[in-house]
Amino acid sequence: MEGSLTADGASRERCVLDSTAAVFNLQKGGGPVTELSALVKEIWKECIVHTVDASAEWISRDKNEEADLLSRFRDSADWSLNRDLFNQIDARWGPHTIDRFASQHNNHCSRFNSRYFDSKAEAIDAFAQDWSRDNNYANPDWNDISRVIEHARKCRARLTLILPDWPSKDWHRIVRSEAKELIKLPSSPNTLVPGPRSSQIKHIVAPPFLILAARLVF
Repeated sequence: MEGSLTADGASRERCVLDSTAAVFNLQKGGGPVTELSALVKEIWKECIVHTVDASAEWISRDKNEEADLLSRFRDSADWSLNRDLFNQIDARWGPHTIDRFASQHNNHCSRFNSRYFDSKAEAIDAFAQDWSRDNNYANPDWNDISRVIEHARKCRARLTLILPDWPSKDWHRIVRSEAKELIKLPSSPNTLVPGPRSSQIKHIVAPPFLILAARLVF
């Protein structure tokens, strides 16, 4: 996407895409697929609200290699909790008001934050948000667990955290000592469900670790 400002101060954006169908939908305001048409209308609505003058242009795939690579991104950390298990946790510690690490494909709450751009996310980057006024649910990338605990503490937040039972990690000791309640989830390949990014990885299997649900109130 390329941008500039017009004489009246509006933002002018040019979307360069290698999909002729996507360009057609954007230029015509929709197409034969209902869901895509709704998304296009949402895009143009946002453009009007934010005074954006947008256009769409087609480019051949061989000239769009970087963006094409990003569109094929695979994320081995893209796992969500089994919906039935979440419902049981939500009945115990909820209702949870926001899912802090999710997408429109796996969110367990109607409000959610996303790591990447997501048209239905309330915000991008959960760590840039104030968690203090919500009953937060978090199933983050396990590399971010220390950061999640630190941010929840900073916000003095209520938090339900999904995490692996890894005693060697520093955050494991913190959770064990500070959690109001700690639950061991069933040892089953269905405990965690692969999301759309991780499911594209060939021969991917569920993480072979005991999964915990911790209730933290700071």
